[in-house]
Amino acid sequence: MRKAACLVVMLAMHLPAVAFQAKGMGFIFIEPTGLSLKMWFQRGAGFQAAAGWSSRRGNPFQVQADYQFLQRVLYQSLSSEFRFYAGAGARLDFHSDIRVSVRIPLGLDFQSWDVPLNLFLELTPLVNLNSTVGIDLRAALGVRYLFDGFRPGR
Repeated sequence: MRKAACLVVMLAMHLPAVAFQAKGMGFIFIEPTGLSLKMWFQRGAGFQAAAGWSSRRGNPFQVQADYQFLQRVLYQSLSSEFRFYAGAGARLDFHSDIRVSVRIPLGLDFQSWDVPLNLFLELTPLVNLNSTVGIDLRAALGVRYLFDGFRPGR
């Protein structure tokens, strides 16, 4: 299972550069703690995915992916940029069974043009689609190294 998640992340990093303006890979912490991948499309939208272990009881392995349809610049200077983003996606938790949730990520991205790093903070309401439907709130923060002309949105 872990090998499959790592393979998906590595394959996604090798998608054609024409489709993406920038891409980054790094680490996500808290919920889950593991690897993070983000790709910015030419028109300001993005895709992000993560795989890792939950900080919740039992430390289940998780895989999540989101399409970010809204990205707005909050602050921009010659050396950095802050963006707000919102999106929709899904999460799979691998307990004794597989638990599925709908994700609605809301976050802040920070990029420095001097150093190819992307820092992010995210709050994510979840709609759990198990035998009992429930709503939950999760948070994450992380850092990614940006590849290939690391100026998303430009």
